[in-house]
Amino acid sequence: MAYIMNEENHPYGVPSTGYLETIMTGYKSAGFDENILHQAADESMKGV
Repeated sequence: MAYIMNEENHPYGVPSTGYLETIMTGYKSAGFDENILHQAADESMKGV
């Protein structure tokens, strides 16, 4: 499963804390590397 944000309908930006917490729960449940999510969140905050 993949989530792709479409900038045409929703401008890109920093994800909300609640959204990140939900995604982190899914990462933990699936056994994914949580560092990947942390890196992506950090990248989204550059230049803000």
